[in-house]
Amino acid sequence: MEQPEADVTMGVQTEAGGTRGLQAQANRTMTLQAMSTARLQQRLRRTDEDIMVIERQFHQMDKSLLKLHRRWERKKEEVDALRRSVAVKKSTLDRIQEETSRCLDALTTAAIEEGGKRPRTLVEYLGEDESRCGYCEHEKGSFSHGMWSHSMTVQDYQDLIDRGWRRSGKYVYKPNLDKTCCSQYAIRCHASDFQPSKSHKKILKRMSKFLSKGESATSVRGRRPAANAGCGESGAAPDKVEGLVFTDAQTEEDPPVSEASRADSVSVPDGRRPTSTPKPGIGADPGRPPRRKAKELAKERRLQKQPTPRGVSAPTAPSDPLEDLISDGAPTDGHHHRLEVRLVRSSPPSEEFEASFDVSYQVYKLYQMAVHKDPPEKPSEGQFRRFLCDSPLEAERPPVGGPDVGYGSFHQQYWLDGRVIVAVGVIDVLPACVTSVYSYYRPEFAWLSLGSYTALREIAFTRRLRRRSPGLRYYYLGFYIRSCPKMRYKAQYLPSDLLCPETFVWTPIERCVPRLEKSPYSRLNQDPDAGDARALSDVDRAVVLYRRTAMPYSVYRRRRAASLSDETEVQRYGGLVGQVCAERMLLYRTYRSCPVLSQTKMLLLWSVWKDMHFSFCP
Repeated sequence: MEQPEADVTMGVQTEAGGTRGLQAQANRTMTLQAMSTARLQQRLRRTDEDIMVIERQFHQMDKSLLKLHRRWERKKEEVDALRRSVAVKKSTLDRIQEETSRCLDALTTAAIEEGGKRPRTLVEYLGEDESRCGYCEHEKGSFSHGMWSHSMTVQDYQDLIDRGWRRSGKYVYKPNLDKTCCSQYAIRCHASDFQPSKSHKKILKRMSKFLSKGESATSVRGRRPAANAGCGESGAAPDKVEGLVFTDAQTEEDPPVSEASRADSVSVPDGRRPTSTPKPGIGADPGRPPRRKAKELAKERRLQKQPTPRGVSAPTAPSDPLEDLISDGAPTDGHHHRLEVRLVRSSPPSEEFEASFDVSYQVYKLYQMAVHKDPPEKPSEGQFRRFLCDSPLEAERPPVGGPDVGYGSFHQQYWLDGRVIVAVGVIDVLPACVTSVYSYYRPEFAWLSLGSYTALREIAFTRRLRRRSPGLRYYYLGFYIRSCPKMRYKAQYLPSDLLCPETFVWTPIERCVPRLEKSPYSRLNQDPDAGDARALSDVDRAVVLYRRTAMPYSVYRRRRAASLSDETEVQRYGGLVGQVCAERMLLYRTYRSCPVLSQTKMLLLWSVWKDMHFSFCP
């Protein structure tokens, strides 16, 4: 059956419309592809342009690198030329250094080489140390700078103690006063102007009575003990004196009491004191001044208190010279005992010192165990040698103007009846002073206040040395600690001075005490414009010892290429010892790969050794 014409026409139109739609879609697709292709071509053109720019930049960089390479070649040639010039100058400098070293070695290392003509000081600076305080027992309250002295001249040590240094054996230390808990001020006494106080006279008279009359501790048990010098000296009076061989004169002068006389003395009625016939004596001592009445003494004291008119000198009470109060006791004068003071050189040890070493050591051991409560194994013989026998001071005997005993380290031994050492004073004789290092005594003689007695005898010894050496005027007592009550006794030796820790100027102690009452640390010099006259001004002039050659620090720094820490250490050392000592003493510098190793070992050894005895150092 045939379809209608209208339907056929509609089908044809439908096919034509589908064809046109497909053609339009194809046209759109082609258009999009053409646009995408155009964009890609545009990107390609831009990429080509960027590549061309990069190529131009690389070309410019190649040119720059070529210029830099040429410049580097020129600089390299200049550096090579500088190196050759430096090598030439270094060889010239080495020759100059060798010549300088030979000159300095000839002038400054005479004491290092055996048979040298002039001694020199050689020290090794150990830095600052923190330890337990031996005065207030604070665990970490003591700060001090230390040096190990292999050798030292007496003039260098004199200048060092005038800057607050002290020695303990061969270890030389300087307390850091503004950091330590107990500020330690160097103190000295004007020996020529010293006048013994009332307590000092009592001590001297007590010893005189013991030597002349044999007075023992039992006869003075009820008396109040006087202040003692020395470290921790006790004023105990034992009931009897043990370990002492008395002379026969004592038994002859004091015969035993008979039974009849003892019975008569007991049977006295009404509790009255028995009367006895006085023993025949030899009369008043013609060597002593006559006694004065109490009224005369009171009148004289009143006159002294009254104001004195201008131009009229006030009457002064006659004072007994120190030498007149000292009595050694001679057998010809009828004395019971005789006290002999022997001065023996301890470094280098003399024959007398070696002969009496064992006896002196036993006295030291008894003193440490009784006074400082040390166990028997602590005060060993080796510790005694290191602490009180070894000394870095060179024994010097000046040809003109010096003391007859010479300079150096000595022990003053106090022999009783030529048989027993009752006390020993360790001292150093220097160009301007006698300085006390330590003192010890037999504990059974503590009632004689031997610490103060030896100090008084050392002042008298200083006065005797000044007759031959006028420059030797002072007696150094070590350190004065106002905050420590047991160390205030040193202020009794008047007139005396304290050392200012900032200007290193000696100041009368009367001006210092009010300041120290307010603060343990104080600038004692009252002049605000005063400064350290010997402060370090040029560290390059400090002399060091390097490979057994003495040289200025400037030469050592160029030869050794010293680090910043080394220069800082030398600066600190020079500031502590001052410019004069820095130019005169030799500071040891090591050439090992680890320069701190030897110092660290030495510091550890010293800290162990110091714990053994530093608590009783003066």
